Amino acid sequence: MHLPATAVAAPRLLHHLLSLRDPRVIAYVTHPHAPVVTCIGALLLWLVALSSVQIRDVSDLGLVAVLPAGAFVALGLLLLSYALALRQQPLRTHVLLLHVGTLIFMLYGATTVVSVAPRFTIAWRHVGVAEYIARTGTVAPLIDAYHNWPGFFALIAFVSDVAGFDSAIHLAPWAPVVFNLLYLCPLIVILRTAAVDERTVWIGVWFFCLTNWIGQDYLAPQALSFFLYLVVLAVILV
Repeated sequence: MHLPATAVAAPRLLHHLLSLRDPRVIAYVTHPHAPVVTCIGALLLWLVALSSVQIRDVSDLGLVAVLPAGAFVALGLLLLSYALALRQQPLRTHVLLLHVGTLIFMLYGATTVVSVAPRFTIAWRHVGVAEYIARTGTVAPLIDAYHNWPGFFALIAFVSDVAGFDSAIHLAPWAPVVFNLLYLCPLIVILRTAAVDERTVWIGVWFFCLTNWIGQDYLAPQALSFFLYLVVLAVILV
C-alpha cells in the first residue's frame, strides 16, 4: 500500500516547504484557511481521479490496483493538509473533523463512487431479512437462522422506511462511510482518556481511519456491534 509511505512523507514535505523560506509558501501554509482550502482541493482531485476508474478493470488486488496516480496525489495532499491543521494554534476541532470526514469518504466511499452495487454480496442477504421484517412485521426462524437475532435487521427496516426507500439496498453502498463516521465519537472519547496532548488524540483518530481495513463495516450486524463495543469501552474508561 502507498498510504503508510505517504503518511511518513507528508510531515517531511511540510517541513521542507517551511524551510524554503519563500514568503508566498510561508504565507499560504500559515494562513488559517489553508487546511480547509487544501482539503477541498484534495477531495475534488480524488473525485476527478475516480471518474476515470472502470469497475470492470478491478483485479484480485481490489480497487487499489486500478486507482490512477491522481488518487494517490489527492491522499497525499489531504495528509499534508491535515498536518497543516495539526500545527495550528489553537487547534480547530471542526477543521480536523472536516479532514477526518473527508478521509473516511475518500477511503470507504470510493467503491460507492465507482459502483452503485454494494461491496459485499452478503449485504443482499441482510437486506432480504430486513425486507421480510418490514413486509410482515415478524420474523421466521425456520426460514433463515438470521431471524434468530433480528435486532439489527429490524433497525435497518425501520431506517429504510423512515428514509422513504422502497428497499434497504439503498442503504448498503454508504454503510461503510456511515459506520466509520459513527465510530469517531466513542473513539475520540477513548483516545482522550489515554492522551494528554489533543494533537495525539487526532493523530490516533487519523491512523484508525487510515488502517481500519477489516472489511467488517458494511451493512452487517458486526459493524453495529463494533460501534456499540466502542461506546461501552468509552463509558467504562470515562
